[in-house]
Amino acid sequence: MTDDTARLQTLLAWREEVEGQVGQLKEQQAQLLDEISKKEAQLRNINQLLESEGCLITEYRVADISKGGSLADRAFAILKETDKPWYYRELAEKLRGIGVHISGNDRAANLLAHIGRDERFQRVKRGTYGLTEWQIKILDKKRPGRSKEKESPQSSNNEEPGQRQ
Repeated sequence: MTDDTARLQTLLAWREEVEGQVGQLKEQQAQLLDEISKKEAQLRNINQLLESEGCLITEYRVADISKGGSLADRAFAILKETDKPWYYRELAEKLRGIGVHISGNDRAANLLAHIGRDERFQRVKRGTYGLTEWQIKILDKKRPGRSKEKESPQSSNNEEPGQRQ
């Protein structure tokens, strides 16, 4: 029984030691979470200051969307920053509002031409675009029973052409 008692005491001592370590780690975790929260608040404030200067922050870089870069790059920066899909006309207005020049008679259509062929963008519903990396479920699939081809009057009568009576 002495071996069993010694083994039991060793396990209890080990348990107590590990419990103490867990307690210390939890204290460190609480301190780290508090520090992270403070740093995230600082980042939000800095981002607001940068945005007021005409810059949008992306995960990878700071993009000055009022100059330089393609139209698609600037649209990408806005979608990335706002983290939501945009209707293309509203996105064009946002770009124009921050001083981005979009040429053409229909500026929104020109923007659509740029983002429509860029693989970073995904059409999520009619006129609304998000980022492909978000893997958004497409919301406006074709309705069943509808076809692009219209039925001709001849085919609706089940007659072959040239067999009219």
